[in-house]
Parts: sequence; C-alpha cells; structure tokens
Amino acid sequence: MADAKKCDRCGKLYEWYCKEYDGTDINGAGLFRDRQYSIFYDLCQECLTELIEWLERCDKEGDAE
Repeated sequence: MADAKKCDRCGKLYEWYCKEYDGTDINGAGLFRDRQYSIFYDLCQECLTELIEWLERCDKEGDAE
C-alpha cells in the first residue's frame, strides 16, 4: 500500500518521497512562529524543489524578491 499525498501548494497528488537537502532528508516545509511549530505543508517534489531554489536565491541575493 502506498502513502498518497496531496501537495498543499499546487494540489497535485503524489506518493511519499524523501529528498536530501543539506545533509537532511525532507519532503515538505514547516513554519515556526515565536519559536513554536506552527504548521506543516506537504509539498510535491516539484514545489519543494522550487522552494529550495527560491530560498537559495534569497540567501545569495540577500532579499526575498
């Protein structure tokens, strides 16, 4: 039996996966507010890749545009 998921960003159905990033296996994104866990977003591989690329660009450029 597969563990089917639905991407919280684009709505695409996908099977569970694990992507290595910076030495850690990830398959979504969690947000924290006031140092407390707030919410977790299930992301398909494409949306997670786009998020990682955007974060890396922001880190290099120093802004979020």
